[in-house]
Amino acid sequence: MSEGATCTHIARYGFPNGVPCRSCSLSVPRMQQLVRMFPDIRVHTPYPIQFGDGDWITVVTNVTGTFTGAMTLPNGTVIAPTGKAFDLGFAQTSKWDGDQLIVISAFWDAALQAKQAGLPQ
Repeated sequence: MSEGATCTHIARYGFPNGVPCRSCSLSVPRMQQLVRMFPDIRVHTPYPIQFGDGDWITVVTNVTGTFTGAMTLPNGTVIAPTGKAFDLGFAQTSKWDGDQLIVISAFWDAALQAKQAGLPQ
């Protein structure tokens, strides 16, 4: 993201559950919870695969982390951390309008992440 780009410029977010998110006020809490659950989460760079055309770019890499923070489900149920790690393929496709990032779609296997992190199936 360029120095001038901020979350407020982004018009659409896409998450692995397939539910689009169209505002920062909705996507930021999702990302904050992800970081609380997996405080060592890391998207590995440099990206081994990058391609794009015009204002669109896609990157493919791995994402890793360890489930060391509690998970709070939408119904308020809290799942205790397992201390187990995950290592997954990760891809992100983004669209830029000049220096403004306007679309982000992130892809990873959330079911595999849950299995590796020791979550109930």
